[in-house]
Amino acid sequence: MDKICHSLEVTYDELIQKIKTIPEGIIPYTLSEWGIQINDLPQLLNESFTKGRMDNNIVDLTKDQVFDILNYIK
Repeated sequence: MDKICHSLEVTYDELIQKIKTIPEGIIPYTLSEWGIQINDLPQLLNESFTKGRMDNNIVDLTKDQVFDILNYIK
């Protein structure tokens, strides 16, 4: 991330904002824009840990970490 930010001459926060504008007006960015409600998160979390999903992830994540991510992008 540091190399990307340095290359683009932006801060980490500026990079996040730039990334968020990529799908703007093209595809929904948040889960709520996709119709996902807060009470849907436990099911989405469980479906994230089915065979062929999380075991293919290059980063080992716990259910708590994934829930935090889902909650952040809701």
